[in-house]
Amino acid sequence: METAVEVDDEGEERDIEASPKQSGKKWTDEEILLLIRTMESNYEQFNTKLKKTVFDDIAKQMNKVLNQSLTGQQIDTKWKGLKLMYKKVKAHNDTSGNAPKQWKFYNAIDMFLAKKPEINPVAVASSSGEDVEQNSKEKPKKKKDEVERRHQERLQRQDRFLDLFQQFLEKKD
Repeated sequence: METAVEVDDEGEERDIEASPKQSGKKWTDEEILLLIRTMESNYEQFNTKLKKTVFDDIAKQMNKVLNQSLTGQQIDTKWKGLKLMYKKVKAHNDTSGNAPKQWKFYNAIDMFLAKKPEINPVAVASSSGEDVEQNSKEKPKKKKDEVERRHQERLQRQDRFLDLFQQFLEKKD
């Protein structure tokens, strides 16, 4: 029998058309918070190790604390559901005019995921030739100052080049 997973508004997964043997684990709030904290402390490992290995390591860590037998696949599936729900709530709340959406795990996940470029990109490129949105704390005045500084440096280099060229021409004559 084929199984599909549905994620509800609280990030909980439910198997659809699952046989009793395939039914998913019901996660408690404490287990979810432990998963979030464990993911946060192991998140940098995703840059250096295989994803499956990291999820297996996280499962081992959680099994020690919970005295359960979670698998890396269960951790992966649960994390995908939580991350998906986090992105949905964040997108909803970031849209102007929407009433804020509440989710009990939002703040716990946001504390470390909001800093990640896959959630808040440093810059968003556009192929349409329009302006590019940048996610920067830098004030517009600082940007103008930087542009002016680079312009002045360029003018100084051009003046220096013209002086050297003039000297070269005078020596040649």
